[in-house]
Amino acid sequence: MVGVAQGNGRFLAVEGDRTWTSDDNGATWTERGEVPNIDNLRIVAFSAYGGGRFYTAGDAGQIFVSADGGDSWQAPSTVSGG
Repeated sequence: MVGVAQGNGRFLAVEGDRTWTSDDNGATWTERGEVPNIDNLRIVAFSAYGGGRFYTAGDAGQIFVSADGGDSWQAPSTVSGG
């Protein structure tokens, strides 16, 4: 894993174009799938703003945000306010 962030009781890890989550402090991990249109994820972060969101970025500067704990990802301009 190249990046791990924690927020709202969930850990989210990224590597390549894949994401994994853990809801038990890292004891077990569930693969959530890929972030669209990103070849190589480099970082993940959590912001408590708007109820909590995870952000991830790739090599070419693409940024995606998840408002549902990493289950789905969208470009930042398509995420509704919270």
